Amino acid sequence: MSHLAYTVAPHWHDGAIILDVWIKPQSKTTAWGAFLETDVAQIKIAAPPVDGKANAALRGFLAQEFGVSISAVELLRGQTSRHKRLKINRPTRIPTCLTPWLSSVNPPSN
Repeated sequence: MSHLAYTVAPHWHDGAIILDVWIKPQSKTTAWGAFLETDVAQIKIAAPPVDGKANAALRGFLAQEFGVSISAVELLRGQTSRHKRLKINRPTRIPTCLTPWLSSVNPPSN
């Protein structure tokens, strides 16, 4: 999967979570999918990949999942790609599917 060659597992960075995802737009529902071999979360998005609708739906879904406002979810890379890197600032909860990488809502101490 060369398109995922530069991915990273979900991790804490300066009080935020960095998350690489592979989105599947125009799905029946918006929900977590399987994790790919490269520690990249697949997320099914009901919205179409037109005029930023899928990106907006992705940010809204992640905001709800992490207990933050939509403005706390930043798209760092992948504006027009299915592979995206996001930053979730100061999450108040961790989705169950991410607990193997992110054990708590408190970032590790340095």
